[in-house]
Amino acid sequence: MHSKQQELANKLFSVNPEFKISEYNTFEDFSLIMGMFGLYLKDLIMGSEEENNDTEKLSKSYDFINYLSTKNDDYIDEILKYSILEILTDYDKTIAVSRRYLKDRALEFFNTLVFKKNS
Repeated sequence: MHSKQQELANKLFSVNPEFKISEYNTFEDFSLIMGMFGLYLKDLIMGSEEENNDTEKLSKSYDFINYLSTKNDDYIDEILKYSILEILTDYDKTIAVSRRYLKDRALEFFNTLVFKKNS
């Protein structure tokens, strides 16, 4: 993994300690780590009642996604879209929660993916 990707993976692990202590932090492929993060986030949303969502975990997770969207890097954008955000377009609940937390470019990317999926 390149140092820039390692730095981003380390940032993810630091804001989501529950994710860091899982087996995912042993992977060296950045896209795989981000895909597993997308699955982790989907499971976090789907596994809790709407009013009981762990807002701190969600907030930190979506802050990380919003941070990734500010990188203006084509590779990071592709990872963001297809390794994380696309996973969150499968269920009404993940779409609603994602739209609540995503901002700016991340929200634009997400809405485009949802539109394409529903077309």
